Order: sequence, then structure tokens, then C-alpha cells
Amino acid sequence: MPRCLALLACSFVAACDGGGAASDDADAGVPAADAAACRGDCDARPADAARGAGDAAPCGAGRGDCGTEPPADADAGDAAPCGAGHADGDCGTPPPEPPDAGPPLAPQNAWGPAARLGALGVPADAPSARRAGCAVFGSNVGTGLHNLVLLAGGIDRYVRPDARGRVPVVVLLRAAGWPEGARVAELAQLDLTVVRGAQNEANEFVVDPQGWNAPASFAATRVAAGGWLEAPPGGFELPVPVPGGFVLSLPVHEGRIAGRLFVDGPGFGVADGLLTGYVADATLLAEIGEVRALCAGEGAPSVCALIGGILSSRTDEEVRDLLVGQTGGYDVHLDDAGHPYACDPDRPCNALSVCLQFAAEGVVVAGEEIPQP
Repeated sequence: MPRCLALLACSFVAACDGGGAASDDADAGVPAADAAACRGDCDARPADAARGAGDAAPCGAGRGDCGTEPPADADAGDAAPCGAGHADGDCGTPPPEPPDAGPPLAPQNAWGPAARLGALGVPADAPSARRAGCAVFGSNVGTGLHNLVLLAGGIDRYVRPDARGRVPVVVLLRAAGWPEGARVAELAQLDLTVVRGAQNEANEFVVDPQGWNAPASFAATRVAAGGWLEAPPGGFELPVPVPGGFVLSLPVHEGRIAGRLFVDGPGFGVADGLLTGYVADATLLAEIGEVRALCAGEGAPSVCALIGGILSSRTDEEVRDLLVGQTGGYDVHLDDAGHPYACDPDRPCNALSVCLQFAAEGVVVAGEEIPQP
């Protein structure tokens, strides 16, 4: 599936529009599970009042050092927030020993050390985002997608296996440059790749050949003391699971990956992981145009039955405004080169800050050859 704003478009079906009513479009032809995931109560939307103007500057670099207050309890509707010290294990269980004292990497196949995204969420509010280490510009501190995630029924469930061991949306990580037998403490840097995966009939994880054409790459990612990842910024397409088993490939500027690396079974794991960056106004408009074309073509996904009326009755700009309104508004200025700045009179807000929390667990990727684009 091409790039798609299904998560965003699906979520505004449940958004307040002209008095709080959900879209009048019927759910005919939409599977009950998808319809339920796309419907919500606009009265349940979290308030945006907590997002203050003082949040404009980023804080600690991926360490959660922007406040010593312990993480607040997860909101009942939150999509598995991954705050530091997550005793409940929702976002991955940190290794019992510091990564420096961890085991050596197991023997690997041609794919190399691998992990699978096993938990995914968005901080509920700006204070939670700061505690998690979301070091981004913007008054929302990367939490704008939280409202949309709630209305779409959450995203964490799409990366967790069902009773049959099938994972609706497989997102794989690869760590090139990690020699067999090496411990985390012996690593200086890695080349990390995030790519769409799948499962074969034996439930083994494999690489989706089409997904390999557009991976998110973090070359020369530094491995600091304690196994903390420090990646240079770059552009990439953020893989976000959406209802219907699709993946939202959202182009992100100044993208970064952070987290704590450790050896996990046959591969590696990442605890307290963060994917951060900025989504530009032009990106949202382009995504809306692609969704409009997708829903107008043959074989349109079932979610199009929910959003068709909204798309047909509004311009791309009006759809954009509806979506951005649900995020709390643009909170960052991106210049022509894609560099972020705090908004001011000379630099109006024109982009959305993004921070996704994740955890990854070690897996084996089946196959002895890496697919070629």
C-alpha cells in the first residue's frame, strides 16, 4: 500500500465536528473491528490545556532527564507508554543486569542481529513526554498524535501477537556492524535499519521485499556507555501501524532513534526506545492527496467507507485543518531545509512534533539473503 493517512483520517471520523457528532457516514461494508477502532467519543478526548507555551525548547538528549518526578500512571486509553522504569513490562523488560555486563551476541545468519517492534505508544501529555526523554522542539513535546491514536483505538495492539502467534503489523530492526560474540560494552557504533516485515506460514519473521525498498536508516549510530543509542538526525519514513493491518509511512524530518540496547535471546532488544522528529505541513497535504486517490480507486481498503464522505465534502486543506486541530495544532517551525525551530513571529508554526515510544525484542529473521530493492 502506498503512503497513507489511514490512522489520521480514520481517527477524525470520531472527532468533534460541528457540535461534537461523529461523521454521518455509514459503516456499511466496514468490518466491525475496523469500524469499532475508527469510532470514538469526542467527549473523551484529553484536554490540550496542559500544553503550555513554556514547552517550546527541547530538553535532555534521550535520557529522560527533564524532571525527576516518577512517570505518571498510564492513561487507560494510552497506547502502551514506555516511560523509564516500566515495571509492568508493557514496553519491553529491561535486562536484569546492566547491558555492559550482558551476554555476548549469539551466532547470526546472513540478515544479522535482529529485533522486532514489540510495543508502541505515544506519551499522553507534555510532562510525560519530557520524563520519557522526548527531546524535541514544540509545545506539544511530540504528543500531538496521542489524541488521534486514542480515537483510532490505539496502535500497540497491532504490534503484539495474537493467540495464534500472528502479529498484525511486523516492524523489524537490523543492527549491522555487531560482530558475533561481542557484548554491548564492546560496541562503538552500529548501522540501524527499521524495515517492514511479515510472517511466513511457520510464523517465522521475514522481510517484506516491498518494505525493504523504503527502510528507515540510522547509519553510524553511536553506542554510548550503558548501551544507550545516539543516532544523528536524518529524514526517514516512520512506520506507524493503522487499522486494517496497514502501515502508515509518515515522512519525518530531523528523525532520531534512541533507547537502551541489550542482547536479547537470538538477537537484540531495545528498552525505553524513542522515535522522534517533525512532520511538515506539506507532508500532511501530500498524504491526504494520496489517501484521496487510494479511496477513489479500485480495491480501496475498508476504512475508505468511513472517511469517503469527509474526503468528498472537504478540500485537502480543510481535511488537513481538521486533523491538525485534533493534535493540538502545529507547534514547530521547519525552515526550507527541514531544520526545526521554536515558533515566533518571524517563524510561524508549520509542522508537528512527533515522539513515539517503543520497545523491541530479539528475533531471528528467516532466510539467508537480504532482499534487494
